[in-house]
Amino acid sequence: MPETDPKMKASKQIHRAAGYLSLFVPVITGGLWAGEPVPQNNSDSAMMAWLTGDYMLGDWNGVRTDLAKRGIDFEFFYFGSTPSNLDGGYKTGTVYQGALLTTLGLRSEELLGYEGGDFFVSATWLNGTEDFSDQYIGDLNKVNLTDFDNDFRLWELWYSQDLLDKKLKFKAGVMTVDRDF
Repeated sequence: MPETDPKMKASKQIHRAAGYLSLFVPVITGGLWAGEPVPQNNSDSAMMAWLTGDYMLGDWNGVRTDLAKRGIDFEFFYFGSTPSNLDGGYKTGTVYQGALLTTLGLRSEELLGYEGGDFFVSATWLNGTEDFSDQYIGDLNKVNLTDFDNDFRLWELWYSQDLLDKKLKFKAGVMTVDRDF
C-alpha cells in the first residue's frame, strides 16, 4: 500500500537518507575525530589507519589504553539495518532500524588487587522504525535483532569470579544465553 500523504512520504525519505548518511559520516571523518595526526609520507592512508585502529574515535592521547591497563574497558557499537519486504506480507517497503550498544567491563585484579573477578554491564538503545515484522511481514518472528520497540534498556549486568585455579567460574546476574557457549 503506497503512501498517499506527500508530507509523510517526504519525512520518511529524509529519515531514511539521514540513517544512510549516519553510517558513512564516521568513515569519511574518522581520521579527524581520532585526535591523532594524519599519517604523512606513510604507506597507510588516514582511512587505513582508522580502519585498522583499536578505537574508532582514537586512543584519546593514551587515555583509553591507560584505562584498559588499569582494568577498565568500555566500548560503543552501532549497527544499522534496512530490512525490506519486496513481495508478499502485509505491504512492501524498506525501513531503517539501528542499535547502539554500550559496554563497561571492570577487572578486579587491576582495580582491587585480587585475581579472577570481572564485572560487566551493557545497555542498548534501539532506534528507527519500530515493528517491521509486524507491520510489513505479518510474522511473529523478528527479521533481525533491532526489530523491537525503540527504547533504552539494560542488556547485561553480571559478576564472575574464577575459582579453584580457574577450573571453576561462578557467574551471576543478567546474561545473554549466547555469550558463554
